[in-house]
Amino acid sequence: MKLISSTGSERATNDPAKIVVYENTMHLTWQDIDANGYQNYCASIDLSNGTISKPFHLDTGIDNHARSVITVDYEGYLHVIVGGHNSPVYHRRSLRPNESSEWGEAKLVSSKGTYPVILCDIHNTVYVQMRGRVDGIAAVEFFACESGRDWEKRSTLILNADTYSKFYAAYPTRMAVDTKGTIHVLSSVYEGNIELGRGYHQALCYSKSMDGGRNWLRANDTDVVEYARPENLDCLLQSSRPRVEATPPPELVPVGLTLNSRDHLQLFFLSHDQYPGDLFIAEFKEGCWQRRSIRTVLDNAYPEMRTKAAWVSMRSDDSICILVNLVPYNDDWINGKITRKMIMSEKTDERLLWLISTDGGETFSIETVLDPGVSFNNPSVEFPCGANRIDAFRNPFILYYDGTNAYPGGEEYYNKPIKEMLADGDYRTTNVWLIE
Repeated sequence: MKLISSTGSERATNDPAKIVVYENTMHLTWQDIDANGYQNYCASIDLSNGTISKPFHLDTGIDNHARSVITVDYEGYLHVIVGGHNSPVYHRRSLRPNESSEWGEAKLVSSKGTYPVILCDIHNTVYVQMRGRVDGIAAVEFFACESGRDWEKRSTLILNADTYSKFYAAYPTRMAVDTKGTIHVLSSVYEGNIELGRGYHQALCYSKSMDGGRNWLRANDTDVVEYARPENLDCLLQSSRPRVEATPPPELVPVGLTLNSRDHLQLFFLSHDQYPGDLFIAEFKEGCWQRRSIRTVLDNAYPEMRTKAAWVSMRSDDSICILVNLVPYNDDWINGKITRKMIMSEKTDERLLWLISTDGGETFSIETVLDPGVSFNNPSVEFPCGANRIDAFRNPFILYYDGTNAYPGGEEYYNKPIKEMLADGDYRTTNVWLIE
C-alpha cells in the first residue's frame, strides 16, 4: 500500500473514476481537508519506479460532496470534473498528455449539479452525467464536450415524478461506452418520502444511446421518451414501501457495467430488498433481461457476513473483478436491510475482497484485499472510463481512506456552518491509501 495523503477529508473517495493508468503512468485524484476548505488534488505515479509527483490543486469544493473525477482521452490528455453539490460543476484538461502538473482553466459544465460521472469515447468526446434540476425538479442530466468545442447539455435522462418532487432524490449512475460508441447507463432511482422517511421509491434501470447522449433507447432498441421514468426504461428491480429508518441508504445499488473485448455487456447490482447483500449479474438475452444471483459464493465462504457494498471493473483479458465489502450480519441490520449506522460509523470488523471471474461470470474465485482490523471507507476502484485499460496481469488499483465516514461533529450533517467549522478546526482528517 502507498500513503497518498495524511489530510484526506471524510466521505471523499467513493465516486467512480478516481484512478486512470495510461502508458505506465497512474493519475489519481482525491480530496483533502484543511482550515481553508475541501481541497481536490491530482497527482501522478510512475509505475516503473513508484515515484509520485507533487500534487496539483484542482479546486476547493464547497463541502465533502464536491469531489473530483478523472478520465484520459485517446491522445493521453487528462480530464477532470470538479465542484458540484447543488452548485457549479467545472471541467479542466491537462496542458500536456499523460501529465498532471499543469492544467487549463476551468470551464463551466453546469450551473448546478451533484455526483458527476465521467466518460470519454474513442473520438475524445467527454461525457458527464449528474444529478441536476429541470424547472426546479430533481433530474439526471447528460452533458457532452466534443474535442475542441464547448460543453452542451444533450438530454435529461430521468426526471423526478411530480408525486415525489418535494422530497429528497438521488440518482447514482454508472456508465460505459463500447467500441462502436454506444453509451450504456445503469441508473439508480431513490426518491420520495412516506411515513418513516425518505427513499420510498427505489429502482434500478438501464438505457443506452447511440448518438452521444442526444436520444436514449431500451436494450431492445425501442425509444425512451424524454424525461423518462423507470416505467419507460428497462427496469431491472423496483421497490416502493416505507423504509426501516428516516434516512436509509439505498437498498437497490448499481455496482457497475462491464464491456468485454467483443462488446458484450453485463450489468452488476446489489439488492438488500429481498435478501441482505444479494449480488446480481444481468445480461440481455433472447429479447429480455436475465439476472442471476452470485451471492452463494460469498455466503458459503463467509456465512456470518453479508455484502454491504461492491464495485466492478474488467481487465484487458476480459476477467471480471468485483471488489466486495463484507460486514458481519448482526444487529446493525434492521429487518435484513442496510442502515445509516453501517455507512457512517467507523468499523474495523469488515472485510474487503476480490471476486475474480475468468469465464464471464460463471464461476468466481476469492482473493483477500483487507482483513478485519483495518478501518476503510468508500473505496474507489480503477475501471475503464476512457483510453485507460487494466492489464491482464494485475487487479485494479484501489483508492480508499481510513478513519471516520461521519460528518464533522458527528451529526447527521454539518453541526454548524462549514466556514465556522473549518475555522474552529472542528473536523478530522483521514489517511488516503492506494492499494497497488
